[in-house]
Amino acid sequence: MISKEHVYIGGRWTLPADRNIISVISPTTEEVISTVPDGSKLDIDKAVQAAKSAFDQGSWPQATPSARGKIVSRLSEAIKARQIEFARTITEQNGCPIAFSVPGQVLGAVAVGEYYASLAVDHSFEETRDGLMGRAIVRKA
Repeated sequence: MISKEHVYIGGRWTLPADRNIISVISPTTEEVISTVPDGSKLDIDKAVQAAKSAFDQGSWPQATPSARGKIVSRLSEAIKARQIEFARTITEQNGCPIAFSVPGQVLGAVAVGEYYASLAVDHSFEETRDGLMGRAIVRKA
C-alpha cells in the first residue's frame, strides 16, 4: 500500500494544514490501496496563491511561446518515460485494463502535450500580409 503524507504547493512538498486523509479504494478488490492527504481549505488557498504568484511573477509569463513549447515537450517526454508506472496507478485507481491505460490514458496525454508543444514552437505568431494600402504585420498573441 502506498501512503502519501505531503501535498505539493509552491514548488515543494509540504505537510498539509491538518492530518485528515483520504483512503483510495480499489474498484476491483474494494481494498484500501493508498492513503493521501485530504487537502483543507487552507491548503487550497495556499496552492491557489502559489499558482497566482508563479503566474504573475514567475518565468512562465515572460517565456516565449517556443520556450514554453520546449518545456511542455520535456514534460511529455518525462511522462512517456514513466508510462508503465502511470498506467499501473491509473489501472489500480480506476479499474480499467492496463491495455487501455497505456495508450488511452498515458500516451493520449503525451500526444496532446506533444501537439501543443510543437504548435507553440512552430506556429507563426507574426506574418506580413499585402493589403490595399501596403504591407501589414499581423501579430497573434
